[in-house]
Amino acid sequence: MKVRGQVVRTVPATTAVVGAAQQRDPDLPPFIGEALRKFRKHSSAPPPPQEQQTSSAAVLPEPSSSSSVSSVTSATATTAAAMTATTTVATATTTTAASVTAAPGGGGDVALLTVHRGPEEGTSYELHALRWTEVAELGGATPADPAAKRVERDGAGWAHPNDGAVVSLTARGRAFAAASAAEAAAAVAAAAAGASAADAMASAAAAVAAAAGDYGGDGDVEVLLSARPAAREVLDLAEADVAVGANELPEAVEAALLTMRAGEAARVVAAAGWGWGRERSTELGLLLPPPDGDAGANGVGDGQQQQQQQQRWWWWYEFRVELHAFAAAKEPRDMTLVEKFAAAARLREAGNAYFRDGKLRPAVWKYEEVIRYFEYERNLTADERAAADAAVLASRLNLAACRLKSGEFARAEKEATLALTQSPQSAKALYRRAQARLGLGDAREAALDAERAAELLMADGDQAGAAAPRQLARRARAEERRADDAAKRVFRN
Repeated sequence: MKVRGQVVRTVPATTAVVGAAQQRDPDLPPFIGEALRKFRKHSSAPPPPQEQQTSSAAVLPEPSSSSSVSSVTSATATTAAAMTATTTVATATTTTAASVTAAPGGGGDVALLTVHRGPEEGTSYELHALRWTEVAELGGATPADPAAKRVERDGAGWAHPNDGAVVSLTARGRAFAAASAAEAAAAVAAAAAGASAADAMASAAAAVAAAAGDYGGDGDVEVLLSARPAAREVLDLAEADVAVGANELPEAVEAALLTMRAGEAARVVAAAGWGWGRERSTELGLLLPPPDGDAGANGVGDGQQQQQQQQRWWWWYEFRVELHAFAAAKEPRDMTLVEKFAAAARLREAGNAYFRDGKLRPAVWKYEEVIRYFEYERNLTADERAAADAAVLASRLNLAACRLKSGEFARAEKEATLALTQSPQSAKALYRRAQARLGLGDAREAALDAERAAELLMADGDQAGAAAPRQLARRARAEERRADDAAKRVFRN
């Protein structure tokens, strides 16, 4: 490192994970991560079309003692959730700018990073990028339910398959056992960072054991891993033609395909919730993880939860996917209105199939797509508008059901309220909003919605259908009374 022209430290070739502050090399200043992101953006590799007019220098945020790579990740998460760069870091000269400029270099790209420290003080770093590996978090992934795609070979062009596209691919996959959800998530994170499956399993087991105070060294890890079932081969497709979004592939593979280019090869790692639905998972002996409460992100019921607890293994996946070619489905903007209605019906049916199979994420995507088809459609006849509104209303009600099943009560309330904006007399929308509001702790409003839903159903002569809203209303009123009694006791004391 050179400060005011004097070299004070040189960092040899190292690996920096951009966007993962917890994995940052202690020898690298915290703002290096953002520099590497800018560096990748302006490197000699051909940029995507939307970045071709970007200037060669990018201003960095003012560094401070609290700077961290993670603080800048969320703003660019849609374009790059994480990148790994092998770099050689040394310093050059002193200026008063705060920018990074990239130029081709002998062993890779070279960037000059200058960080402004004061009116006359600055530090510059010369970065030599030797290799880039792009790692993208799949849409909908969470720390507790992670999934990521690690590019192993770049594809050609910039087009990606869309929902409904027919892809030609080769895909192979294995499932690995973990002793807990935390261990499975840690293994996925390690594999996404580049560890082999065996090393990911070992590091995850060691980390979980250490957190529990049970870690006694590598010998303990070997004992822990020896008790695991062997890895299972769960997918083997060679140059197969498959439709994306038809529930024929593991969810993680389908999500990864939507981000891949023709000729691209990738390693996809994911927790158990990113595999198949209940039916196929049961056939493979890979039960979905138990949810919180009666049903969670995968819609697993109590019976399967008890079976999972008896089995006690949580599974995570590693897939190797190569996209040979694809034929994209027609985009909504290119469809006639008749084609849109037909496509929307297929989407809704596919969403219903995913929902029944316990796969809520893809079900949500299908229902949201139906809404996008018609939400801003103009110049419709009265009959066409009625049909479009009916499709949107059904999708909003289905979205509310998905959100309720995954415990996302605020989102469920929002969808049900939007449905009521379209159809104020919808008993189903009132009932689902009542469920959401009770989940949010608003017992009084939940009771009012449930009572109104029961009244509407009774007026239509649906006595059986009114039973569930009436029962929910009684439960909400009981919750309201308990809350009132608790508040009175507080005031008396």
